[in-house]
Amino acid sequence: MILYTQIRTQFDPLDDYVEKLSNISGSYDLLSLGDFNSRTAVRPDYLVDDDNTNIPVANRMFTPDAVAAVPRGNMDNLVNSYGLRLLEICQSVPLRILNGRKLGDITGSYTCYKTNGQSTVDYCLVSPRLYSSVSSFIVNDFLPELSDHCSITVVIRTQYLCNTLSSDSYNFITKPSKVQWSSDTATSFERLLQDTSAKAF
Repeated sequence: MILYTQIRTQFDPLDDYVEKLSNISGSYDLLSLGDFNSRTAVRPDYLVDDDNTNIPVANRMFTPDAVAAVPRGNMDNLVNSYGLRLLEICQSVPLRILNGRKLGDITGSYTCYKTNGQSTVDYCLVSPRLYSSVSSFIVNDFLPELSDHCSITVVIRTQYLCNTLSSDSYNFITKPSKVQWSSDTATSFERLLQDTSAKAF
C-alpha cells in the first residue's frame, strides 16, 4: 500500500514582492499596485526623524524625500502583520503609499468589502521621485457583482519627446469618400466576404 502525503507550502506574497524588487536596479523609479493584504492605518511609510542633513552629498546624487511631510489619510484604522511588513518594505526600498495622499482619495477610502467588515488592503506604491508625477489616485466604486475589492485608478503625468518631422514627410493614405450603397456594392461586398483569401485574416 502506498500512502501519499500532501506537503502544503505557505506562499508569502510579500517575500515574493521583496525578491522581485531586489532584481530591479536602484536607478529605476517604481510603481506597484494591487492587493497586498496589508492593513497599515496611518503608520508612517518613511523613516521618522531620519536626519541626514549633516552628510555632504551632492544634490544630483540625492533627491530629498518630500513625501514624508505629506500626511496620509486612511478610513481603516487597523494594522495587521502584513501591514507592518509592507511599511518596513516602504521604508527600506523606499516606496510611498498613494492611498489617502492624492487628489481623488484624500480620506483613504476602503478598498475591500467582506461580510465581516471593510478594510483598505489595495494600494499604489511609488518611488519618492515619482510621487510628484502622480496627479490623482482614485478608489473606484464598489461593484459586488464583480469583486469584493474596488478597482483603483492612478493618473500619471509623463514627458516624452515628439517627432519633429512635419506631416508633409509622411505618405498618409487619403481618407476614403463616403460609399454610395447600391445592389452592386452589396454583391461585391458579399463576394469579398466569401473569398477564402479574405477569411485567412
